[in-house]
Amino acid sequence: MDKNLINKHLYKQLVKSATNKPELQQLAELTLELDETSEVTVDDIRFGQGELYFHHKDYETAIFKWEKVTGEKVPWAQKNIADAYDAQGLIKEAKKMYQSIKSTDEMLKTEVYLQLFSIHMEEEKLDDAAKIIKEAVELNPDYPNVTEIARAFFEQYRDYSSAIELAVNEAIRTESMQWFDKVSDYVKQDLTTTTSPAYFMNLLTKLAALDQRKYEQLVTIFWSSYQGEELYFDWLVEFNDSFAKYEERSEKNWPLLSKKYEETYFELISGTYFIREIESIIPVHMRNWFELSKKANDLLSTTAILAWNELFPGQLEEAIMYQAKEKMESLPVQSDSLESSLMLFQEISNWAQKHELEVGQRLRWLMQQLLDFDKKHVLIAGASVGAKKSFLDDVVGETNIPEQHSSFIFFKGWR
Repeated sequence: MDKNLINKHLYKQLVKSATNKPELQQLAELTLELDETSEVTVDDIRFGQGELYFHHKDYETAIFKWEKVTGEKVPWAQKNIADAYDAQGLIKEAKKMYQSIKSTDEMLKTEVYLQLFSIHMEEEKLDDAAKIIKEAVELNPDYPNVTEIARAFFEQYRDYSSAIELAVNEAIRTESMQWFDKVSDYVKQDLTTTTSPAYFMNLLTKLAALDQRKYEQLVTIFWSSYQGEELYFDWLVEFNDSFAKYEERSEKNWPLLSKKYEETYFELISGTYFIREIESIIPVHMRNWFELSKKANDLLSTTAILAWNELFPGQLEEAIMYQAKEKMESLPVQSDSLESSLMLFQEISNWAQKHELEVGQRLRWLMQQLLDFDKKHVLIAGASVGAKKSFLDDVVGETNIPEQHSSFIFFKGWR
């Protein structure tokens, strides 16, 4: 019924195909046969006659027939009359008729919206066209092609804020990866960098529940797009707050996100920003980094937490500190730990230079010694100074280490 109403084929329910009589003749004869027992009404016949005259391009007769229709089919007859005006190029009359239709039928209202959208496009009234297609999407987003028509229109006329809104809403509503991919395309084109990151959090939460791999990819795309932009810190705050609520973050592998957290951590402490700018961001950033790194046994996130707590005690919860210390004790020795340490030392040196501070020559010398891979290094540590001195005297001979000292002493050149 719906398809026949839209295509103006309702008359096919009234005529017989297995006959040589023309369809208009069959309808005329059917009118003469009507009586009190007939299931077909005169309105049904008039409506069908209007459809046939319309298909034969006899628009005036079609309008005449539809004007005679009464009852429940009146709104559809009015819509068809407007279609007939439009087919004759009578845009003003067509628009007036479309706008006069009163109905609660969502399908009819959507059809009217689409026809008005087409007329506004012909008249080059883009604001009116945008308004009416948005109303159509809001009313009946599942109607065939209505969201695609809206998307194509917004993209063609570079109304990217509306295009982004459409894609986000449809991705959340339909859970279709096609719409999530469309959002990703907009992000890659840097069309979202002026939009508040908070706007996208529901979208990301929905995607996290549907597809972790795509979620991680889209998050890193968003992250890179905001980096260096005015809303970058807003992104870090909003995403970290959102990700902190994701209960499964420590139970899965996150190679892309782990890398992003690491890069951002070093970026934040590189000296580009003042401490007051990052001190509210760093704690939650490191908590999330630590949580998603648990499965990967990442040493760097653990040491970052312990180091930050040394500088700013009390900013991290006791539970996180306890977990970090436990993890530090249980982690196996990593082959790249020296590389990570050197990277951290270099970041500190860069920060010091930017702030006109001098890294001590003694510290630089120690780093140079550790980088001499032709030599083997043995660390001797203990709580008792006397025990360490006694051990060294046995190994390297008589030493002149004072009984009370807190410095780091380096011996070299002995066999």
